Amino acid sequence: MKKLSITLFTIFSIALLQSCNFGIFEDKISPRGEEEKVYDLSDFDEIKYGSAFEVQIIASSEFKVTAQGDSRDLDDLDVRVRDGELTIGYLKSGWFSGNKRYRMKLVIETPSIKELDLSGASDTEVLDFGQLDKIEIEVSGASKLRFKVPIVELDMDMSGASTSNFYEEIDFAKAEVSGASTLNAVEKDVLEAVLDVSGASKVNISVLDKLEVKASGASTVKYRGNPDVKQNTSGASKVVKD
Repeated sequence: MKKLSITLFTIFSIALLQSCNFGIFEDKISPRGEEEKVYDLSDFDEIKYGSAFEVQIIASSEFKVTAQGDSRDLDDLDVRVRDGELTIGYLKSGWFSGNKRYRMKLVIETPSIKELDLSGASDTEVLDFGQLDKIEIEVSGASKLRFKVPIVELDMDMSGASTSNFYEEIDFAKAEVSGASTLNAVEKDVLEAVLDVSGASKVNISVLDKLEVKASGASTVKYRGNPDVKQNTSGASKVVKD
């Protein structure tokens, strides 16, 4: 029985190594040519995706996604709306899809956004909206976010070595930042911020009125301005005025 298990493992290992000669591991496969596909959709104000897309989310009177990429990737792209949530991904996933993925650019148009869930090393820019009353954002899996819209209330959750940059005013920000992630909000002021920072993460923030920080695991919070500061630090974590 033990010998049979070793033999099966060996066969599987050889098959996996041989797979490196084609499919997603094949660097010699050339793109078929860049194409564009437009998806006209129903109402949504929540957005979720988990692949290495390059994304712009812009304000519009329409609900629409424009995708630009290799034709094979476009054929496999799954764009759908369910219960007000737009989800975007590939029908075939991961290691055994048989396809090498090329750069996919997405432009998402919607009148408003209330929730964003971004993962899979995606790169996202949000712009052209007026002030948002409240938004919940989750960024994970080494994803990047550039948010160029003012916010009244922000509820943020970051993990997995992700990076988020905010460029406009925020009245109230609550953020959990973990897993060696980085949050930057220094271009414009935040009136009040409540931060929970862990796992060697970093926060750079400009605060006017109140700053409350819980920091652990060799994390660092650097702040600008003269807010009332309450801090609870442990380990090698620190909260310092920049």
